[in-house]
Amino acid sequence: MFLLGIIMMPPVLLVQALFSPPFWVHSFLWTPVIIVLAMLLLRPFKALMFALQWKNRAEEATWAGSEGDGK
Repeated sequence: MFLLGIIMMPPVLLVQALFSPPFWVHSFLWTPVIIVLAMLLLRPFKALMFALQWKNRAEEATWAGSEGDGK
């Protein structure tokens, strides 16, 4: 999720600039936050994907020269 990286970088950089914690503190702090945020964003993005497919009348991909004979 590219958007998750965009959302998470400012707080991570802010914590680094203000407190300068060691790497293990960053790992301990941000790993659960990133996992929880990814889980929370999964459902809205899935709904967005479904809505975009519905709007654009997406269909199953087919080969360009396929004549539908299954070969």
